[in-house]
Amino acid sequence: MNFGSLINAYNTFNSYSLNKINLNIKKISQQESFIRALHESNCILMRNHCEVTYEIENKKEKVKHIITVPLEFAIEGFEFSKLMCNQLSIRVHIHSIIALTCQSLIDTYNKGVLGWIDYLSNWNENKYLSVYKSYDEATKSKDRFIHSLKAKLKEYLRRYYPLELSKINELNLQLDDVNKTIRTIIEKNYLTINTDIYAGNTEVLYDYDFR
Repeated sequence: MNFGSLINAYNTFNSYSLNKINLNIKKISQQESFIRALHESNCILMRNHCEVTYEIENKKEKVKHIITVPLEFAIEGFEFSKLMCNQLSIRVHIHSIIALTCQSLIDTYNKGVLGWIDYLSNWNENKYLSVYKSYDEATKSKDRFIHSLKAKLKEYLRRYYPLELSKINELNLQLDDVNKTIRTIIEKNYLTINTDIYAGNTEVLYDYDFR
């Protein structure tokens, strides 16, 4: 493995990519290596006693993907990390199109969700004049409303922004290809992926597939 070339490629990627990769190299003990090798059926860990970790942060969703590979597979791990960044970039691109074209609809929807929460929180007062026969019936109606956003957005885009809808569909085709490649690499079983969730509120990512 040409580690110098890997570092150069890593620095170049981070210089232009909107989604950065953090690279860490860690020495692990021979005992820890042996235990992992038994657990993961991966004797490569036995040979080099080092592992490489790539961290990719999705700040919109407050998620960090941690990709860990034996040192021997550092380049493959980096290529996989780039795919994960590409996946995130496409999702954010889809989100950006929807957020820019449909913000008024999204705002109305969010107000509706808050209205439902308030309505059900005060059910004891509202039930006497309610069109719903029971709290459960009202809750089911609320759930239908909450799950209606995707259909509302699709219809709105179809009517007023057909070119943007077409672009979103194209991006989802690209996303299919990236996801297929990611699944294929995972099936080779030379890396592990962990996901950490940050504390605090997260921003909704509108990355719908309308096809």
